[in-house]
Amino acid sequence: MRYKNFFDAFLLSIIVLSASVFAQSSVPEISVNGVKLGDRATGRAFLTTYLPTTDDQGRAAYFFYNDLANQIWKLTAASFDDPFMIVEMEVFTVGRSYQKPHNQLRKVGHFVTESKIFVGKKESITSALLGEGLASDMRFGPKDLIKRKGEPTSRAAEGDRDVLTYASAGLELTDENGAKEQFDYSARYEFKEKRLKRFVLKISAKKT
Repeated sequence: MRYKNFFDAFLLSIIVLSASVFAQSSVPEISVNGVKLGDRATGRAFLTTYLPTTDDQGRAAYFFYNDLANQIWKLTAASFDDPFMIVEMEVFTVGRSYQKPHNQLRKVGHFVTESKIFVGKKESITSALLGEGLASDMRFGPKDLIKRKGEPTSRAAEGDRDVLTYASAGLELTDENGAKEQFDYSARYEFKEKRLKRFVLKISAKKT
């Protein structure tokens, strides 16, 4: 009887844990370094001292380098008249040939989402001391993404990149005045050699 009770309790704990992980993984990723999609309050708190520029599609956008200037964080606003309403965020790695004039965030090593998703790699203390290749470093791969976010809506190979996408209709967000609005949401993650090189988080007015 004791064995049966122990087994039942163990099985129940596994079910509860699995449900918890599933519930967490089903939540869309909406923030990078504290700035949230559709949240003017967090946009204003971070971007007040910056002016948006025009991206290659004519949209209002902000661009930032990280400390080492090997990553770019792009934040796209709803419009020049609504510059703190961020509707799209993109993070991608760049090489030394990338020389565009962007603001640089000297104290930011990586641009990280609320689920600790990041591009490039983060060296461990031991790898930094011993040299790359002598100790493992932290790389974010497709398996890491699926562990956090569940199975993608779609997966495809595009050239040398493995692309995982997530989509959700009817994502409800609350603005700074307490009003709720629904958006269509999408997230795109691009991997090369099992390392995340670019991701794009986006919301748009819900289609009726």
